[in-house]
Amino acid sequence: MLFKWYRKFRHLLEPIAKKAYIQLLLWLGLVIYAVLFYSFYKEYGLRIIGWHSHLLLPVYVFLLGRTLIELLHHIKLIKDRARFVENCTYIVWLYLFAESFILLTGAGKVRAEDINGYYMAPYETIENNYYHILNACRSYELKTTEYFYHRNSNSFGHADYEWIVKKDSGTIRILCLGDSFTEGDGAPHDSSYVAHLRGLMLNSYPKIEILNGGIRGSDPFFNYMNLKDRLLCYQPDIVIQSISSNDIFYDYRQRGGLERFGVDGQLKYNAPFWEPLYAASYVFRIFVRAAGYNPDLTKTQWAEDEMQHVQDSNNDLFAGEYLELAKDHNLHLLLIGLPMREEIKKEQYAFDWEAFERNLKEASINVLDLMPMYKKKIEAGKFKEEDLYWEQDMHHNGIGYKVMAECIHEELTPLLDSLINRTVYFNGEHVN
Repeated sequence: MLFKWYRKFRHLLEPIAKKAYIQLLLWLGLVIYAVLFYSFYKEYGLRIIGWHSHLLLPVYVFLLGRTLIELLHHIKLIKDRARFVENCTYIVWLYLFAESFILLTGAGKVRAEDINGYYMAPYETIENNYYHILNACRSYELKTTEYFYHRNSNSFGHADYEWIVKKDSGTIRILCLGDSFTEGDGAPHDSSYVAHLRGLMLNSYPKIEILNGGIRGSDPFFNYMNLKDRLLCYQPDIVIQSISSNDIFYDYRQRGGLERFGVDGQLKYNAPFWEPLYAASYVFRIFVRAAGYNPDLTKTQWAEDEMQHVQDSNNDLFAGEYLELAKDHNLHLLLIGLPMREEIKKEQYAFDWEAFERNLKEASINVLDLMPMYKKKIEAGKFKEEDLYWEQDMHHNGIGYKVMAECIHEELTPLLDSLINRTVYFNGEHVN
């Protein structure tokens, strides 16, 4: 049936397409589009990919195929030129039909296209920023099919109130770093875990300031560099760094570790060479996923040695540079293990959390695992795991962030008391 449609469609268009001025206009339009596309690509990267790219790529594929056929015919490697042209035309027509169908249904979109309206590489930073932070003083939206929330960034590029550098005497300042679970994606701005924690803490500690330094899509390596280069001026006393399976595996695998930060101020990633085609073609995405890749361009299957390497690299960051930075600036570093919804159901992390936690504690790093604390509340009948997360988006909702804040509050209270008394104990151990 598709072939019949193709023949009818071609029968209608062929007389028009053979006219010289139509061909001239088509060639001129394709050349102009290619020049504009290249110039914008140099400035904005793959973000310029849109519906037009998906529909015009088959046209360029057709022209490339015709050129190749003519070349092979010229050097006498193929004889029946007309048959090859006919087959090439039909295949490209099928490609265009499939691309158009997927475009109209939206079935081939990656999550970034749903949120931003354009393709964004999974390893790419917000606003192409070296520290993965927002542009200062801007409004933006956190939008999925399940929720829609507004955010405003402060002058330092974070989704929080305006921070003041000067710290009053006796004030304890807590800086919360992490990704979307710290920023509060999936809830109103006043219902992030940081906002809930702020409310809990201020009841008992009026001279406390809690800063939300979380940014969606960030990871501990971005957080570390942002803290080291930009946020130390706020003189935090405590830094809370969240860690999840997404941070340890997917973000690292896409972006690498500290080697991503070039000395020239540019970020460097090992992106697959075929990613531009993946961005511009829904049909190609089907083949990529059939080859065993996730939508985030990582393999669905992990080799054991690769998992160990990624876990070790993250461990080295915390037990090495991060801990050294904390010691140099008298910061009390608290790492929060954050379970995803499926991990709560399976009652285990997607990586060897016990070994990871053990290595960090051996380096005298304070670690708080939220998994058993969540499970305890669930077993007590207060919640079910589905009550804490959005069903499709998988971020915490307002209830989930409230529970997250309550768990962290339990662990922070003795540390705050010791800081106020200037005799610092944590988990029963002295942690000067």
